[in-house]
Parts: sequence; structure tokens; C-alpha cells
Amino acid sequence: MPIELTTIPDKHLIFERFSPVVTLDEVRDVNQRFIALLEASETGIYAVIDLHHVRKFPTSLAQLRDSLVFSSNPKLLWVILIVGQNQIVKAFATVITQVKIKNVRLRVYDDIYKAASAIQELQPLENNVWDACVAELRKTWE
Repeated sequence: MPIELTTIPDKHLIFERFSPVVTLDEVRDVNQRFIALLEASETGIYAVIDLHHVRKFPTSLAQLRDSLVFSSNPKLLWVILIVGQNQIVKAFATVITQVKIKNVRLRVYDDIYKAASAIQELQPLENNVWDACVAELRKTWE
């Protein structure tokens, strides 16, 4: 199953939902689609990347790093990683994100509910962004 990418333009959100088995080709594809959406956006974007289902993924940091193309686009306001309980996924995702996106505001959470409440406290957001985030992610969380 490919990586699902969903946007909610009026809430300035881009969601990426990863399947249990992730390939380098899927990572490259979703990255290209994400960059295109980010560059086309007229406003800032919050990226919410749901990795909680991931069980198998490319484990070469060099290959993962090389498959991703990011710039320090000021439109990227936050990257929120939702990793579930898999500490290996958490470590890989955190390292890759910090290496590939300079000056990124990154937060990593075990579930969508912790992510939503913690981010609301860190930076209250307009237009109920995190309510929309939780509503969207809840569709596939359980």
C-alpha cells in the first residue's frame, strides 16, 4: 500500500500516512508530492507525518537521506511526527528529519492525542488547526 498524502488547504495541513511496509520508491514519491504541495501553497503549512503503522522500512540512513529532497522553505511551519511505540522508527524519523530540513520545528509524539494537546500548548494555532488534524488522523488511528 503506498503512502497516503492528504491535504486540508483551509487548515494549512498536509498529512502523510505511512503503511506498515515502506519502500524507498514510496518515500521518494511522497517526498516529491509533498514538496510540490509546499511550493504551491500561498500560506504556511503544518506537516503531520503518521508513522505509527510502520513495521518495515529501509534502514540505510544514507539511502533514506538521499531519497529525500528538502529545502529550508519558510512555508514549512512545523513537522509533527507520530510514531506510536516503535522506538526504532522514532529514532530513524527524527534523525532523517533533522538532517534533511534545516531549522525545522520538529515534535515527535506517540499518538495523535498527545501531539494535538502538546502543540496547542506550545503554539496556539488559528482556525482550529489541531482539531482538524485530530479529526483527520482519527480516521485511521484505531
